Amino acid sequence: MIKLIVPLALLLLATLYKIWRDYEGDPKKAALDIALLLFLVGATLFGRYLRIYMPLLLLHIVLLIVAWIGYYLYLFGGRRRLWVIFSPLLSIALFFALGYFEKVTQ
Repeated sequence: MIKLIVPLALLLLATLYKIWRDYEGDPKKAALDIALLLFLVGATLFGRYLRIYMPLLLLHIVLLIVAWIGYYLYLFGGRRRLWVIFSPLLSIALFFALGYFEKVTQ
């Protein structure tokens, strides 16, 4: 696990440096970049609750990989496809829907 933490920490530091370097007095862009980063970190951490439904966890992992790639393309390339970044919301919504319907049917 420690081998994974070091590259992820370096990636996070590179991301924060990129946001700080591109700030240039535009607080809206910096706030959007940081908000998207916090959303992705939160969605990544939410994955631990999805272990109950293994197929949903796999879907969530795939959507997270796509979302992180989309975020870095947005951050470094300037492509604004926010629907790609918010795609993990699909698996989170399915998790809550499955939990609701399972509770209703019991």
